[in-house]
Amino acid sequence: MNNIFKSAFILLVGVLGLSLTACTEKYEYPGPGENADGKAYFEQSSQKIQLTQDANSFKIPVKRLSADGALEVPVTFEAGTGNIFTVSNKAVFEAGKTEGYIQVTYNIDDVKMGKYVGGKITLDPTYVSPYGSGTFTFVAGTTEFGASVWKKIGTGVLTISDPDNDLGHFFNKEGQKWLLLDNPAQLSNRVLYQNTENPQEYKIEPYIKDGFAMTFTVNSETNRIFFKDVDTGLRGQNDAVVYANCLEVLAPGAEDKVNKPSIYDKANKTLTFSTAYTGANAKGIYAVEMETFVYE
Repeated sequence: MNNIFKSAFILLVGVLGLSLTACTEKYEYPGPGENADGKAYFEQSSQKIQLTQDANSFKIPVKRLSADGALEVPVTFEAGTGNIFTVSNKAVFEAGKTEGYIQVTYNIDDVKMGKYVGGKITLDPTYVSPYGSGTFTFVAGTTEFGASVWKKIGTGVLTISDPDNDLGHFFNKEGQKWLLLDNPAQLSNRVLYQNTENPQEYKIEPYIKDGFAMTFTVNSETNRIFFKDVDTGLRGQNDAVVYANCLEVLAPGAEDKVNKPSIYDKANKTLTFSTAYTGANAKGIYAVEMETFVYE
């Protein structure tokens, strides 16, 4: 049996042609002294904002170096898909203050749990400092409250390294025992959800470790499954994240070549995943497994 596993794993590595190996953006600007005119800028060009249940607004900070006099800077807002926010048409600075704000409001009833939406704010170019960003992109949301976009489909067991569909298995490389699982590992009480707003999107929660979900898409015509850069909750040396990727991410057509497609068999309530566990950006394979999820 071990020889079968090894042969399948070697075949897969040959197909992939790969080797085995073990939320904000800051805007950089020159600094004080060069923005003495007091024109406005965003210190950050993007941000993911967490909403709180006891509020219906938040403020986007805007900077200037000169604090002389009050100032209002016209802004425009380009809403993203599903946006629920109303953005003020101006950034406001009080006299003597180097930090102003743009007011953003929303209706708490419009918040959907786990959904982050927003858009891009642009300062009027006439008022923008050449030493900072004139645009700011944000998404805001929460996983703590709000109506859920996820509908429960069923509860089941996730089997990793399915003995009937083995492609290889976790191994102890250079003493890295942190990565080993029982072979096969059977993880119970996993819940399958479907996104009501995007019916092709699903998730299994928890995935391997509690607190980490596996999100994936299912092609509505072929029932083929695709997933990429899923945080497994496993950690390697120096706390490196171990990601799950379907084989199609590593090499398009690989799943068909080894006849192990990632697919959703709805009639039998079974999902099969051909999974490569990798480092960041799908670099380096720790292991390759067949994962099977069966639910009721």
